Amino acid sequence: MPWEAIMTAKSVRRVCGIVLVIVPSLACSQAERGPKDAQRDKFSATAKRTWAKRHKATKRELAGLEDHAWAGVYYQGDGVGVNATLTLAPQSGFVFIWRGCLGVYDRNYGGVTTSEHGTLQLVPKFENDRRGFQGVASELIPIAWGDRRYLVPVKKVTEFCNAVNSKREPRTQMRGFFFLRRGDHEKPARGVPEIPEEYQAYLLKEPILAEIVEVHDTDVEEGVGGWVFRSTTVTLNVGHAEGVLPGMSFRVYEPKEGILCRAARVLSVGEKTSRALIRQGVAKEIKAVQPVAGWKLTTGPRRPSPSPKQVDESSATGAAAPMGGDQTNP
Repeated sequence: MPWEAIMTAKSVRRVCGIVLVIVPSLACSQAERGPKDAQRDKFSATAKRTWAKRHKATKRELAGLEDHAWAGVYYQGDGVGVNATLTLAPQSGFVFIWRGCLGVYDRNYGGVTTSEHGTLQLVPKFENDRRGFQGVASELIPIAWGDRRYLVPVKKVTEFCNAVNSKREPRTQMRGFFFLRRGDHEKPARGVPEIPEEYQAYLLKEPILAEIVEVHDTDVEEGVGGWVFRSTTVTLNVGHAEGVLPGMSFRVYEPKEGILCRAARVLSVGEKTSRALIRQGVAKEIKAVQPVAGWKLTTGPRRPSPSPKQVDESSATGAAAPMGGDQTNP
């Protein structure tokens, strides 16, 4: 299970306790306990000493740099089984470590190169296996947002935009989906993040509100630890005309109970409709409501802000308009 999936457990209110108990136990089981031959060298005493030396050299270099475009100490994780720290500088390269509840799960170091477009390429000394609770993305895009600095995997820029649209970024604590320079969670994120031009259309000025108009195929997959994953394809009543793009993420805000997984990822887009995939992770003994026509979704926080039409209607009738976006617990 990718670590990003762990972070979505916060939005699954009714089962988050189960998720946060089960997942760390899976992570803990992958601590330093007999790695394969290809992995043994990185956990050797020699590699540990070399990693420590390179870490010190990188920190010394960072101490002499002023507000570099991408150099720094970055963190991403959930504070439990996923605590990944990436330290990198132009001359010293990078050092990476993944810690969890039972110790070190992964360790690596190597060089850093930059492309003409500004993308960072990590060149690791050891195998960089990203299955399970290990590894780090080897291609990263530095993204500035006001005084903040993020490092986002090339293949995850759309997901970063989804996080911005849903108000999960800018975050107010260090824990989070994407590498953020240490301490930057306390800095202001002014304006919009400076992402590559080809992704700028994914940053929405206003949330897109949608509704399921048709439900298609459902597939069920057996998972570990008594979990079942149900994937359902649906049609939404929004498309290119409303600004929908493939890879965008919608979040279910009605109904509010029994959903268990509130994200719908857009697969394809037509002029007025789009197809999306809703994936629900469910413990076998827990029943989850299956998607049906009429569910309401948004690209923004789960509690959408009122539209101008809603405001006008509520003013005319004296009724209270729906509450604004829930940014503290999106």
